Amino acid sequence: MLTRSLLGCAIAFAVAMPMYALADTLNAKPGAWKMTITTSSAASQPKTHVMQRCITKKQLHDNSVFDPDNTSQCNKNIISQSPTRIVYEQTCPAPAAATTKVTFEAKTPKSIVAGIDMALEGPSRKVHVAIEGQWLSASCAGIKKDKAR
Repeated sequence: MLTRSLLGCAIAFAVAMPMYALADTLNAKPGAWKMTITTSSAASQPKTHVMQRCITKKQLHDNSVFDPDNTSQCNKNIISQSPTRIVYEQTCPAPAAATTKVTFEAKTPKSIVAGIDMALEGPSRKVHVAIEGQWLSASCAGIKKDKAR
């Protein structure tokens, strides 16, 4: 169950968080993306998940897809931001208390990488998430739409 929650959190961070600050829009193309997400912690073996995600221009523009569940009570602090790299920290209160540092980089408009380090409430509950994203195409044909939030 923890792995599923962490995966959901990682996906939300990978796609959502760079768009919270409006000063510089991340230089990433809308369309179909393949995301490879590897989650590791001291308590378990690394787990890798691969998924496809569709991001439209409209979603990038109005941030409608970039409001992940359960983060509205969190405090976000942008450390640095440019069109190619965003670094921020986030602190969330209980019941899902966590401190997170995220580095998100658009190596090119078709290639992204992210590193997420989460310290969850409780002893030795540190999680690292590594994300690699590859743009597939401008068409999202065949990719299931996200569930309504």
